[in-house]
Order: sequence, then structure tokens, then C-alpha cells
Amino acid sequence: MLAGWRELSAGIGATLCFLLFFWLLYSQPPKEGKELEVGMCEITALNRDLSHPRRMIARQTARCACRRGQVAGTMRAKPACVDVSGSPDSSS
Repeated sequence: MLAGWRELSAGIGATLCFLLFFWLLYSQPPKEGKELEVGMCEITALNRDLSHPRRMIARQTARCACRRGQVAGTMRAKPACVDVSGSPDSSS
């Protein structure tokens, strides 16, 4: 009778360890090196400076994966991939 309980408790312990391992594995936040879709941007850092009275200075850092003929820029105050047309270096 005691041997049966030992086998049962060993099986339950192994199952709990297995579930704990997968919970820890998948509860981690996503890594920085994840791939972006082509033509998309994401904000990686947003800093607000409130040291000046009556105004706030906001700085943001973005990461973009633009198509050929596009550069990282802003559209409607958000980071975006914009066409190069109109820039002096677009002679190609």
C-alpha cells in the first residue's frame, strides 16, 4: 500500500515540475530581438522630461523595418515608414 502512494506522489511531483517549467518558460516577456513585419515601426523607448515648468518634453525611440524606397519618419505624430520621394538623395 505504501509503495503505491510513493509512485503516485512521484508522478504528481514530476507532473507539477513539468507544468512549472512550461509556466516559467512562457510567462517571460518577449525578447527585444523579435522580427518586425516589413513596413512597420514600434516604439522602443518613451521618455518624458517634466523638469521645465509649464511644458513637457517628450522623446521617443522607434525601430522600423521599412521597404526599399522608404525611410523611417513620422506620420500623424507616430513613427512610420514614409516614401523617400522629394528628398535630394533620391537620384537612383
